Amino acid sequence: MAGFLLIGYLSAQTPAKRVILMLGPPGSGKTTQSEKLKASLGLPIVSMADVLKTAGGGKGGLNKNLRAQIAAGEMVSDEIADTLIRKRISRKDCEGGFILDGFPSTAKQAEYFDALLAELGLPRPAVIHLSMPDTEAERRLAKRGRADDSPANTERRIKEYRSQADLVLARYPNAITVDATKSPDDVAGRIRKALGY
Repeated sequence: MAGFLLIGYLSAQTPAKRVILMLGPPGSGKTTQSEKLKASLGLPIVSMADVLKTAGGGKGGLNKNLRAQIAAGEMVSDEIADTLIRKRISRKDCEGGFILDGFPSTAKQAEYFDALLAELGLPRPAVIHLSMPDTEAERRLAKRGRADDSPANTERRIKEYRSQADLVLARYPNAITVDATKSPDDVAGRIRKALGY
């Protein structure tokens, strides 16, 4: 039923404007699936990780403490996250829609995001929720082996995600949940079916 509702909702979005929101815990494959959607739909990817990296890498009006916070991979305030995403989404390449990876991560950010879409004349997002047990997320992040994927960081990031996930998803009752433990191609196929293309 939820799949039918989402497909019906997507059909109401104008072809020139489509917003897809990827939600899921760290390690669930949001970036991989966003890239696959980009290849199929031609929409730009707006990655919160990239936005934070860009903001933290230069002065850009950010104070030293905030740059250090971003560099350490810590969560920034909802207001800062909103300001950074607002700046990125307001760029010309997002006028026709985009795929959003890693934002919103709190209920307040979701509130800000919905208001921003309305302000920019963009439709409410089609939401894909990549579901994965914490143990599998931890295993994938450990295997990835990035500098910021230490066990302590991984545990903290997953806890931060879980503390807000249900509140964020509650704002999007038509969200489609996909089992992200499957292979990337299998997950991509399920997403394509849910989105109706």
